[in-house]
Amino acid sequence: MNLSRGILVALVSSATALTCLLWKGRSIAKILSTFDSAGSKEAGSSGIARVNPGCPADFSNACDAVNAVVHVRARSREKNDRNFGGSGRESLSSASGVILTDDGFIVTNDHVIKDAVAIRVTLPNKHSYVAELAGADPLHDLAVLKIREAKLPFVLLGNSDEARVGDWVLAIGYPWNLDETITAGIVSAKTHLSVQHPVSYHLTNLIQTDAAINLGNSGGALVNNAGELIGINTLLVSPNKVYTGYGYAIPVNDIKESIEHIIGSWKESRQVR
Repeated sequence: MNLSRGILVALVSSATALTCLLWKGRSIAKILSTFDSAGSKEAGSSGIARVNPGCPADFSNACDAVNAVVHVRARSREKNDRNFGGSGRESLSSASGVILTDDGFIVTNDHVIKDAVAIRVTLPNKHSYVAELAGADPLHDLAVLKIREAKLPFVLLGNSDEARVGDWVLAIGYPWNLDETITAGIVSAKTHLSVQHPVSYHLTNLIQTDAAINLGNSGGALVNNAGELIGINTLLVSPNKVYTGYGYAIPVNDIKESIEHIIGSWKESRQVR
C-alpha cells in the first residue's frame, strides 16, 4: 500500500514538473518571439523598452568622416608689456578642425587660434598648409580657417536638434598631438545649463557625450552614426585635464548661421579686392 502511494506521489510530482517546464518553455518562447530577425525587442503593454534596431554593429561608414578632420597647430605670442611691440614668449598649441567645403573652409574653436600669429593645418594624408583666419564668433567659441586647396574631402552637416540622449556618436580629432583618433560613445545629455569654459567662454547649449575627449580634441568633429557633423568638440570636464567621462560639443545648428556669415563675408572681401 505504501509502495503504491509512493509511486502515485512520484507520478504526480513528475507531471507537475513537466507542466511547469512546458509552461516555462511557452513563456520563454513567447519572450523570444518578441525579438525580430534584426535582434530588436518590441515594446509591449508592460512597457518593456525597445532595443533600437538602428544601433550599428560597426561604425565603418561613419568613420569615413575622419578624412575631413584635420590637425591644427597655432603659434601664439604671449602679451608682455615690458616687450612693447609684442615680442613676448611664443607658445604652440595643438588641436583639431573640420573641413566644411571642398575649397578649404575649416571650422575649429576660437580658443584654439586666439591671438595666433601663425596657423598651420595638416590633413590626414600629411599634406600641410598655411591657414588664414577667415573669421570668428567668440560667443560660440567658433573660428573658420581657409586654406588654398581644392577638391578636398568634407563632412556633411547633420541636424543636432534631432540628436537624442542615448544616440551613438563618434568623436574625431588629434588628442595629445597624436594622429587622427576616433572614440565612440553616446549622447549623455543635451544640456542648457551654463558651463564656464576654462578659457573664459560662457557656453549655454551643449551636447554632452561619454566618447573620450582629451586635450587636442578641441575643434574636432562629433558625428552621428551616419557620419554627419552634429557638434564641434570644445570642452572636457575633469579635475586633472584628462578624460573622465564628461565631454562637451557645440551643437552644429547653433553655429550654422555664423559659419555661413563668415564664409560669405570672406568671399565678398576677396571679390572687392
